[in-house]
Amino acid sequence: MGEGILWITSILIMLAIALFLIFSNKEVPMVSKVIMPKEFVDFLNKKFESSNNEFAFCLKGKVENQVFQVLEIAEPKSSTPIGEDSIIAKCPIGTIATIHNHPNKLCKLSSLDLYTFGKSKHPTLGVICGANNIAFYNPSSLDNSISVELGAK
Repeated sequence: MGEGILWITSILIMLAIALFLIFSNKEVPMVSKVIMPKEFVDFLNKKFESSNNEFAFCLKGKVENQVFQVLEIAEPKSSTPIGEDSIIAKCPIGTIATIHNHPNKLCKLSSLDLYTFGKSKHPTLGVICGANNIAFYNPSSLDNSISVELGAK
């Protein structure tokens, strides 16, 4: 009986490794434009104006023809503080992008942003720099933000 359980456990471990390899090597879609509905922009503006600390959210939606349409904002599963002003968000499965604020109101990616974005499989990263001032970046355009349509219906 012990050998049977060991055999089943081995099969399950190999299956888990195979699934991990399949999904972790998934090609990241290219995003050249982000469309965010007005209610999400309003929510993020209020959060930005009421917080002096960095916060993060997970963005879900769909990518078609290099356009990411934000359909849902989700709280991260957890956030890990890194130093005084930064956090790393752990997002649920199905997240297309993360977005966080820069309380200093600078819209350029920080060195920590570059590091964490480089490790992620997300096609875009958002930075909130002020009310109605949101920038998104993709891996091929880290110095310049991509097109953003805020307040779409």
